[in-house]
Amino acid sequence: MGFSSQMKKRTGDGFAITLSFVFLDAIFFSALPLLNISYGPILSVLCVFIFIRVGIFFIYFLCSHLFSKSLVNFSRMVRKIPILIANLFITILAVYSFCIEPFLITINRVEIPVSGLQETIRIVQISDLHIEQTTKRERILPGLVNHLEPELIVITGDFVNESDGLTPEKKIALTKLLNQLQAPMGVFAVNGNIESPGSLRPLLKDTQVQVLDNTIVRLMTNSGKIVMVGLSCFEWQADGMELQNLMNQAEPDEFSILLYHKPDLAYEADKSGVDLYLAGHTHGGQVRLPFYGAIYTNSRYGKTFEMSLYQLEHTTLYVNRGLGFTGGSTPRIRFLAPPEVTLIELVPG
Repeated sequence: MGFSSQMKKRTGDGFAITLSFVFLDAIFFSALPLLNISYGPILSVLCVFIFIRVGIFFIYFLCSHLFSKSLVNFSRMVRKIPILIANLFITILAVYSFCIEPFLITINRVEIPVSGLQETIRIVQISDLHIEQTTKRERILPGLVNHLEPELIVITGDFVNESDGLTPEKKIALTKLLNQLQAPMGVFAVNGNIESPGSLRPLLKDTQVQVLDNTIVRLMTNSGKIVMVGLSCFEWQADGMELQNLMNQAEPDEFSILLYHKPDLAYEADKSGVDLYLAGHTHGGQVRLPFYGAIYTNSRYGKTFEMSLYQLEHTTLYVNRGLGFTGGSTPRIRFLAPPEVTLIELVPG
């Protein structure tokens, strides 16, 4: 058999394998909404995976040319193994990222010593719900939160994905979820970059959640003075000035908790004397690479505050990974950035 004929067969084999996996992808992505797993757009995600699989095919094609003499003694089936393994690996990653990790809600615990406090105050932070429909994640969330027995629950923005409109189903799903949360000191929220403060109030009008729109609230505790600062997310420079105005209303001996959707005011909060700053928005990158972390955070500081706990000169910042996914045409996946509920315990310090 001539060299040209062998190359045509290898190319044909690689193309057939690629086409088969693309067909399986189409079935998989079409099944996700039917299985109540993911409600993202099918076509755009399928295009992403077609691009990946075509890339694998071209690498296989080039390697077949470069190493043609070395492969001549191997059977046709053996020569197919690399492209089969590569495509199967992508399929396994897809199943994990779409069907498994998005439902692995982790509970992270943080202790913050507070001078003068005489008893522990338990605060649960949730963020970036991005609800599209009620899935397993939304069904198990209230139980997880209530099991932590919080005195206070705070939500740092981005409640529903509105890429296909604010449907009645989304509002019903959100209302049902939020009304299951239990906290004797209340449930408080600020807006995210998806919703404005004006649109958030009607969205939450049938829930127990109190919307904070550039407002401070003094918490009634048996010990210690705690003030919660709810800063609306609009534009970081204007928000930074509004933060200073709000912090001017706080007393020096009050422990201040800032709720703001993005971590982008970290340095402004530090200069303003904020003690604890709770944010979300980054999703921890939503897709992370081993040893590197978030590929993209959508923050003005890039990877500086991508997730978890940070200590500035005065301010303690916690960036919650959130629970849902970026909307629009992006894939509804999480990889090495599982959804998160944060338990913040203010302890006597």
